Amino acid sequence: MCVHFLNDNFKSMKTTLCLWGIILILVCCKSRERLVEQKFDFTSRPVNTGVKEEVRDSLQGTAWPVKMVKQETVTLTQGCQPLHYCVIVGSFAYPQNAVRLRNQLMQEGFQEASIYRNAAGMFRVSILCDDSYESAWQEVCHIRSEYPQYYDAWLLETNY
Repeated sequence: MCVHFLNDNFKSMKTTLCLWGIILILVCCKSRERLVEQKFDFTSRPVNTGVKEEVRDSLQGTAWPVKMVKQETVTLTQGCQPLHYCVIVGSFAYPQNAVRLRNQLMQEGFQEASIYRNAAGMFRVSILCDDSYESAWQEVCHIRSEYPQYYDAWLLETNY
């Protein structure tokens, strides 16, 4: 009889503790919600913010840097023999990527598209080459403005 009484007493004590624990959790969560609502109420005080942004069209005028030429010794992989300056639109470590871009360029009408390999093993894809710095640089600017996908075209001075 005594053991049965202790067992029932223990069960009721366990139930009471669980109920108090649940009540405590609910009270704590509710007060935390109120604190969060008061502390971070984004709708209570609207704030006017202004962003001043200057947008410049770099494709108009002569916004391109005057001297953006890299010098390399290259060898022909596919296409035309390099002249003194080549307009580069792609540079790849793997030759299949360079071939893919050259084929795409030829489909776009760039029949002089060529692939050159430098001493470090990089494959440079050129749209065209010229012996004159001025006309090659004009072509870089033209390619950048007319073909957005080649916005990062650059000029390579070849040592062939």
